[in-house]
Amino acid sequence: MVPLALNRPQELAVYSVSDAVATYYLYEQYIHNFILALCTIIPMTVRIKTVFLTLSFCLSSYPLSVSRRRRDS
Repeated sequence: MVPLALNRPQELAVYSVSDAVATYYLYEQYIHNFILALCTIIPMTVRIKTVFLTLSFCLSSYPLSVSRRRRDS
């Protein structure tokens, strides 16, 4: 977040605290333990698993956020 604050402070100002808390909660609740469990099962590095899981999570949640925005507007 520090590089974002230095390079794009206006964008960081728009990012609300509740969004940060919700994102952290989702990560801790669903993703963190899942990645640790996968690390014991699949012989890949944690970094590779994190990239794949984060990408799949973002791609799966993106259509939900788009459909909500379309309904709201």
